[in-house]
Order: sequence, then structure tokens, then C-alpha cells
Amino acid sequence: MHAENWDDLRIFRAVAERRGFIAAARMLGISRHVIRRRVGALEGVLGARLLERRGRWLRLTEAGRDALDHADEMAAVWDAALLGVAGPSGEAGSVRIAAPEGLASWLLAPFAESFEARHVRLLFVGADAAGSAADITLAFRPGPFARRIGRIEYRVYAAPWTDRQTPFGPFWIEQGPPGSDLREWLDDAPAASGWARAEAEDEASALALIRSGAGRGWLPTPLAMREPGIEPRDMELTRKRDLWMEIAGKSKRLTRVMLAADWIMERTKAAMKLRR
Repeated sequence: MHAENWDDLRIFRAVAERRGFIAAARMLGISRHVIRRRVGALEGVLGARLLERRGRWLRLTEAGRDALDHADEMAAVWDAALLGVAGPSGEAGSVRIAAPEGLASWLLAPFAESFEARHVRLLFVGADAAGSAADITLAFRPGPFARRIGRIEYRVYAAPWTDRQTPFGPFWIEQGPPGSDLREWLDDAPAASGWARAEAEDEASALALIRSGAGRGWLPTPLAMREPGIEPRDMELTRKRDLWMEIAGKSKRLTRVMLAADWIMERTKAAMKLRR
């Protein structure tokens, strides 16, 4: 790739994150016509189509997903360069991480002790504390300055002793608020067996219901792999969910925050490698 196209990759990343040219234009402060032209130029250099329209939104092609992975790596290098120029500062203290309760409980909290022994204390707060109250915010939907740090695999699970003869398995457990990925997946899933009289607000409560035999539901593969009392079902329904991280502007110059951000990305990459 020629040097003049590095910025085109940054612009493409913004379009992929915002899922549209207009939203990316607002984020970057340039016109959507310029963004279309720059993304088109990048596609010409790469010799592949990176985006395709599905209804109101743009979606990544397979080549687009590969390009976005490289763009994310470049963004990480840029963040590291900024930290290096700024020099070490803010080494003492704690780091406040806002994340959905179900996510933090299995992705980060079990491994926090080893990080805290080497660095600083991590404080996990609810997703409603995102913004000024948090140094780092994790979410399944992108914020204005968030970057995608991984895709978490989800599969359908049920207790081993539940009915396998009913078409498509046991009843479905309702999960997630309206408009969430989990609710959309449920809307698209076969419901021949009906719905369980149970609802899960997060992954921890979903796990408890699934383990009890109340029904089947979606769980992150890395979480399910640690649970011997459940088994995968409906293998064709495997899905992936984008995870986004946003660092508060005031916290980006703090060494402890950047160390925590690196650790979060390491934990996410490790989770993405797990399969059952």
C-alpha cells in the first residue's frame, strides 16, 4: 500500500465503526463525499470491495473485515506512540472500567488479581457509569470515539439433561433489552419449541437459568467453556458480537490507564481464541 493511503485506511475504519458515510463524516469533521471518494480509492488500491449496503446500514465484506483488523492494529500502534511521546505519568492510583455486568464478570474480573499484582487496582463499575465517571468504557455498541477490540463468539447452550427430541431443542430464554444483539438473534432464531417463562438481563443470569434447565439461550463461548453443566446446541446458530473500547480523553495520558487498556485487549484476544 502506498504511503498516501494510510489516512484512507483510518477513514475506512471510521465508516466501518459508524456503519455509514454520514455518521463517519460527522465523527471526522469532513464531508461524506470526501469519505466516499477516499474509501473508493482504498478499495481500488486493495482490489476488493470493502463495504456493502444492507438496508439502512453498511456492512463489511470479508475483505472489509480483514482490512478493519489491520486498521485496528494501526490505531493501537498510534496510541502506543502517543503514550511514548507523552512519557510515563499517572502511575499510581486506580483505573475505573465501565462495562456491562455480565461481560466484566467473566472476561475481566477472574483475571484482575494478576494484573493488579503487577500494576494498579481495577475498579469495575456498571455500564451506566460510562463517560466522565470512567477511565475506560467497554460496550457492545460503539461510542463516539470507541474502537473495536474484538469479536466475541456466542453459541446456544442448554443443560445436558433437557429434552433433545422437541424440534430445535428446549424453550428459548428471553435475553437482552429490545434492540440489543441478543434480542435480534432471538427474533431470527427458530422458535418451534416456544418460549420459556424466564428472562435474563445479563449473561450471568442467563447461565444460571440454562444450568437449571429452564431453557436454552445464548452465551459467550469463553464463559460456557468453564461450565461443565451445560452443552452447545443448534451449532448453525453461532454468532459473533463486536466489543468496543473507549478511553476517556482526560485519561489517555495516564500510564496506568493505558496499561489497563492493553491488558483488556490481551484478555479479549485470548477469549477470541477459545472454541468448543
